[in-house]
Amino acid sequence: AKEEANKEALSTINQFRQTIHQAAMEIDDGGPKPFIHRWWFHGIVSCTIAINAVQLGLETDYPDFVQVWFVLENLVTVVFLVELACKLCILRGEFFHSSW
Repeated sequence: AKEEANKEALSTINQFRQTIHQAAMEIDDGGPKPFIHRWWFHGIVSCTIAINAVQLGLETDYPDFVQVWFVLENLVTVVFLVELACKLCILRGEFFHSSW
């Protein structure tokens, strides 16, 4: 039973990877590279970094807006988590070999 559960879990993970890879190729705006290497993906991540930097500065000056900062921090974290998940699914082992 345990071995069957492990096989089913691996099958589900592989299906998820294939779905992400297929979606990456469909979203792609042309050429052989996946969407994680496209300008718009980098733009979303860069804007998120800028928003996070501004939020951190404002949070220092206006600490009373606790709920606003909490929501913004969680939204930024979700964007970074999605970025990481996309890169790990598409790059797999190459993700850990990049010096950047």
